[in-house]
Amino acid sequence: MKWWGALLVLLAGGLTGFSVAESARRTVCLAEESERMTRFFHSLVCCRRLPLPEAVAGLKEAFPLRFPEPEELHRSLQDRSFAEIWADTVREMGLPARAEEILILLGTELSAGEEPERCFAPAFSELDGFKKACAAREKELVRLSPMLGLSAGALLAVVFL
Repeated sequence: MKWWGALLVLLAGGLTGFSVAESARRTVCLAEESERMTRFFHSLVCCRRLPLPEAVAGLKEAFPLRFPEPEELHRSLQDRSFAEIWADTVREMGLPARAEEILILLGTELSAGEEPERCFAPAFSELDGFKKACAAREKELVRLSPMLGLSAGALLAVVFL
């Protein structure tokens, strides 16, 4: 019976390590998705010269995220600013905190009437830096976490025996 317990502790440690590595992979995927979404938003606002509510409608069509419906967005703009609606929408996406901050700042600058090209340039560079940092962290965690989990599980199994 002790051996079964030891085996279960070993497996639990290994699975914990793999879970940490998978979480790091997911963060990288979300950072890449944030960058793709921002580049598409840039093309709608800067290249096609769409107003912000119509650009958000275009984002809703292209990305399966929880953007407000165009009619709801137009009604909401009567009561609230675009920056507030954008911030609420970005917070509901489930992005990493740093990507949320970057996108909320972008929406604030765009709604303040800043030149779109000036707003998107810093957002692109910050998102790229965030994506690279996430990729570097993921590279470390993918190799290290499973081994640490298995080692911790093995140590606990030996202690319990």
